[in-house]
Amino acid sequence: ISSDPELIFWIGSGCALVLALLLWRVQPGSTVAQTDDLQEKSAPISYATVKNLVSDRRFWSLVLYVVGVACLYDVFDQQFANFFRGFFASPQQGTQVFGFVTTLTEGGVALMMFFIPWVLTRIGGKNALIVAGVVMAMRIIGSAFASSPAE
Repeated sequence: ISSDPELIFWIGSGCALVLALLLWRVQPGSTVAQTDDLQEKSAPISYATVKNLVSDRRFWSLVLYVVGVACLYDVFDQQFANFFRGFFASPQQGTQVFGFVTTLTEGGVALMMFFIPWVLTRIGGKNALIVAGVVMAMRIIGSAFASSPAE
């Protein structure tokens, strides 16, 4: 892809055609049979429910944690390319290697997403959020100690 910039356009166009074919084959009229547990209707959301949620300290702790982790990691992710390029003789070489590393990383993340529902079921949502925060913290702190691109 890095040798021909137009290649990404053709790959994206091919993926779009595959998606179009898949969407064309979907039959919206067909439904999946639901179990009795899923057919039960929950109570509608009321003003009192929203008021109770907004006044709950645990809710705001969750919001602060999720937004804080996401914002901190986004800043780290934006600055990491500049940091990584510093390990190489030229910025161009650093950018090229960073592109390959990022592509491999994102591919690994995409593969791991297949197992996330199993992990969530096994450890629960709260523990999954804590694990995600710890993993992100380890990546950020680990980068601080790196002295070469291999670390």
